[in-house]
Amino acid sequence: MESEISSTLKQSVILIVIGFVISAMWLTIAFGQQINHSGVNTIAKSTSFIYSAELESIKNYTQDLPASSVYLALEKNRDAILSISGYAHGTSIWSIDDLKKIFGHQIICQVEPYQEAYKIRITTY
Repeated sequence: MESEISSTLKQSVILIVIGFVISAMWLTIAFGQQINHSGVNTIAKSTSFIYSAELESIKNYTQDLPASSVYLALEKNRDAILSISGYAHGTSIWSIDDLKKIFGHQIICQVEPYQEAYKIRITTY
């Protein structure tokens, strides 16, 4: 009878230890993935702001620019752009890709910093 209780107790302790080890591994993996995702997002966000020098240059430029040049600058800094809007040469601009329709034209690009990102407004003259 004592050996049965001892055996049952030993099995219970082993199962509890196995359960503890499995739950500790699961928690480590879950927290590690969460940290990894937030770390990647933070790095992507900070790099987009560090390399948004083109947007800062455009912000200080008050003359017409070729639409193709503006397209390349905006495409390179896509992660730093909060919104883009405007109307130029008969084309409504709601995304960076809309600038492809007016590559042969000159446009004015107004860049406004907004909460660590940029709002872009495209116009003509």
